[in-house]
Amino acid sequence: MSIERWEIASSSTIHFTVRHLLISKVRGRFSRWSGTVQVPDDDWGRGSVDVVIDASSIDTGIPQRDTDLRSAHFLDVERYPVITFRTLYVTARQADAFQIVGELTMKGRVGAVILETESSGVNPDA
Repeated sequence: MSIERWEIASSSTIHFTVRHLLISKVRGRFSRWSGTVQVPDDDWGRGSVDVVIDASSIDTGIPQRDTDLRSAHFLDVERYPVITFRTLYVTARQADAFQIVGELTMKGRVGAVILETESSGVNPDA
């Protein structure tokens, strides 16, 4: 069995959207994180994605909100400095689009998450 393994490129991004008071959406991103993709025997259906996010790198574009999100009321970055994602399974949607179902661990709690992803290609030695 051969396993292809890639580091997710620093040009990739982790963005999020959260509903606020059912009337608006808060958008943001995490600026510091790392991740890997592994694909055994060129079978993307058995692939896995593991990501570790620096919770303190949250950025919504509003510094006061970001400080509040880092506090014990929300992410509690002093007690829980990282957010992790681990793949349960992958479903190919198209040749370059995948649905990744996994476990997101945040503040010590684990929840199921579905990610819609798109590959921009692979560069073997960027």
